[in-house]
Amino acid sequence: MHTSNSGLDTPRPVKSILIASETRSGSNFLCALMAETNQLGKPWEYFSKYIPFDNAKTVQERYRYACNNGITPNGVISIKLFPEHWEMIKHQFDIDKNFPDRYWIWLRRKDLLAQAISRHIALHTRSWVSNTEPQNPPEYSARGIHRRLRYLANSEARWRVFFTRNGITPLELWYEDIIRDPLKTIADIASLAGIEIDRSIIKTDVYTKPQRTSLNEEWKQRYLQEMADINHMDKIWATRSHSFSLKNLWSLCRGKLPKP
Repeated sequence: MHTSNSGLDTPRPVKSILIASETRSGSNFLCALMAETNQLGKPWEYFSKYIPFDNAKTVQERYRYACNNGITPNGVISIKLFPEHWEMIKHQFDIDKNFPDRYWIWLRRKDLLAQAISRHIALHTRSWVSNTEPQNPPEYSARGIHRRLRYLANSEARWRVFFTRNGITPLELWYEDIIRDPLKTIADIASLAGIEIDRSIIKTDVYTKPQRTSLNEEWKQRYLQEMADINHMDKIWATRSHSFSLKNLWSLCRGKLPKP
């Protein structure tokens, strides 16, 4: 999917579109739509430690890769950012310096439980986009889904604090609206960044599609039956992503502690 640019000079962006989000929010679909315009950058998770980009390992190498491969001819670069990516770039990267003329998008999902279930399934199947075959069958776990729900709620809170602390008012996009009207979504992003795009040339038939099936809804109803408790309120802000137990300690030592 990713090809390198062998040129000696790394291009510099003139405009930056930063997509703040979390997994299973329709971000892959949105990024594919934006890339197809060839005017809104070619967004991807350039700072994800889980995705290789040729031999780019350090933050600066990944930034150069993004500049060589993610800038469209009009000088626009787009980056998808999850809170966990901050763990890679913190103390090593200057967003203000490297992403000029910034336009922020906050991509979310109205149905947070559906997002948590989708994340739970993807963590089992290892299939994060529709054009990849599942490696394992999904396994239902109410506690597992609940952990994903808490994780996503925490991520959303982190983005809210980030925008508030920096006085940023992002363009808020919702998964459900993008699926219903992708053309309007792209038009809204172009308007935000001051880029004129002819809606008649926007392609919506891209390499990835929503992955939800009837299983997602079945698990949602099952989770609600098992976990609903009107007399309990979760503490979202946790010091650990996993509860302490001998089983989790053993999984951590083997490097097999599951993602929250």
